Amino acid sequence: MDKLLGFCGLDCMKCEARTATRNDDDALREKVAREWSELNGVTITPEMINCDGCREDGRKTPFCEALCPIRKCALEKGVPTCGQCSELASCDTLKMITAHNEEALSNLKEGSYKPVDMEKYYRRGVFRHFSKDCKCSVSMTARIDVTELIAFSRRTGTKFYLDFLYVLARALNSRGDYKLRYLWETDEVIRYDAIHPAHYVFHEDTETFTVVYSRFYEDFGRFYREAEADLERAKQTREYGLDQAGHPNWFDASFIPWVSYDSLNIELPDGFLYLAPIVNWGAYREEHGRFMMPVTVRLNHAAADGYLIAKVFRLIEDGIRMLIEQKGTEEI
Repeated sequence: MDKLLGFCGLDCMKCEARTATRNDDDALREKVAREWSELNGVTITPEMINCDGCREDGRKTPFCEALCPIRKCALEKGVPTCGQCSELASCDTLKMITAHNEEALSNLKEGSYKPVDMEKYYRRGVFRHFSKDCKCSVSMTARIDVTELIAFSRRTGTKFYLDFLYVLARALNSRGDYKLRYLWETDEVIRYDAIHPAHYVFHEDTETFTVVYSRFYEDFGRFYREAEADLERAKQTREYGLDQAGHPNWFDASFIPWVSYDSLNIELPDGFLYLAPIVNWGAYREEHGRFMMPVTVRLNHAAADGYLIAKVFRLIEDGIRMLIEQKGTEEI
């Protein structure tokens, strides 16, 4: 189930103040004002119950607007939510909420998002055309030079597969266009604060796959350690393990090691606007002294055009260089 998180992890979708605001429900405003006055020992009037959401543009309750220390801290630090703060586990300010609400802490560890204002969206014309008139997706395959990444993996003793998975996840998280989703229930387009790779373990004995959900972290060492542990756990089962409802902000990342292909096309019935990226890559092979690897990127045309899909390949190439140059890999 999708959630509209405040900075503290509380789900604004469940907040009666937001419901009263969205529905212009004065009776509910009076109920909320009465309950909040009793709970906090202060006078709160129905006129104060106007809020579009903690992290949204628009109306806020007086407390959320000017007094909430959690919101103020998050805005000063520039983090999407407290879930992206390095002090998440130790913050006494946040514990004012999480100590009494386990769901809030759990939410911070899962996906959060913001709605896209389609009136201001810079690709609104293209989105309308390819979501209404010409529903389709676009796949592009290109070869990426992974020679230096292979050398990096050998030098650091890391697995090439996980090294590349990190580079890919970092590339897709670097731009909001790749983090979109359409909510058909509310006819909204949302942008996740982060997306994470759903990849796979292949079991030779059963010739089946198990889905592996690995959380993306900017810190390479942390990502590598946790993703490696995720893989090891997945090897112990033969269940498929798909859980889309519990992992709404995950993108499909699939390695095809048995062939170094030249083209791959993925078709989806795009009537329901599946906006998440789908990325495949095959075995690398030597060409003129360099190791080249096929990578295929599929995106819904409403969310991405040829430029944005081609940009993924550029971001991956840049990411490989950045990973090789960064220090501290001995901490993996």
